[in-house]
Amino acid sequence: MLRLIISALLVANTITLAKAEETSGSAELAVRMVYPNQPPFMTADPQTGQPTGPVVERINEIARLANVKVHWDPLMSRREILSLLSSDTVACSPNLLKTSERAAHYQFTDPAFAPPRWMIVGSTHLDWHQYNSANELFSDPQRTFGRLINATFGEYIDRMTLIADSHTQTFRGTLIDLLSMVDVGRIDYFLIGDEAINHIFDNSQSIDRSRFIFLKFDDLSPLSEGGRIMCSTTVNAKTITALNRGIEKYFSIHSDKYR
Repeated sequence: MLRLIISALLVANTITLAKAEETSGSAELAVRMVYPNQPPFMTADPQTGQPTGPVVERINEIARLANVKVHWDPLMSRREILSLLSSDTVACSPNLLKTSERAAHYQFTDPAFAPPRWMIVGSTHLDWHQYNSANELFSDPQRTFGRLINATFGEYIDRMTLIADSHTQTFRGTLIDLLSMVDVGRIDYFLIGDEAINHIFDNSQSIDRSRFIFLKFDDLSPLSEGGRIMCSTTVNAKTITALNRGIEKYFSIHSDKYR
């Protein structure tokens, strides 16, 4: 019964937002925003249930600068988000990389986040000196690569990681969960942006940084654009245009947030 009530509320919310977009010539633009649980970047406040975190803050500021009203939905899994955005639902999700495969099914704003500077996070209990590149590491069947389900690293690095398919473990969860999997020996390493890993350690006092090793390879240099707002194809083009204006204004104000 509870699931039916929640579904009914989400449908009602979708209808309301769709009507807002249909009349966007005379009313404020609005968009429904859905997001996964990715603490500390974006998650639900345990007290209020409201979205919180630096990704949420940036999207809210971009939306304010764009004069677009954002309606945040409760937390969803990545699978649910991709399924929702593939439907006729008028909705968007923040900080997703654009790939040719995704571009065939979704709309994207301009980049709203910095390009990730990828690094390897691994266990200090293993010898890493034998690897001169990420490609060599991905090719080693003795090292287990961990990744989150439905995650992408951009088309170039996604192709590189294909050679690790036979020794890859995928997980539902968060980047913090991947750290835990390395710490207990379930996986040997995973990929993450350097800004992201620093933010995790700065905001998660219980995680001991000294238990991990951090490797940067030349073939992991920025090879993709930054994360964008990804939307269903039913989102009004005026809303995408307005969000792009908001993104441009955001970076003109925050010149330290490189694109």
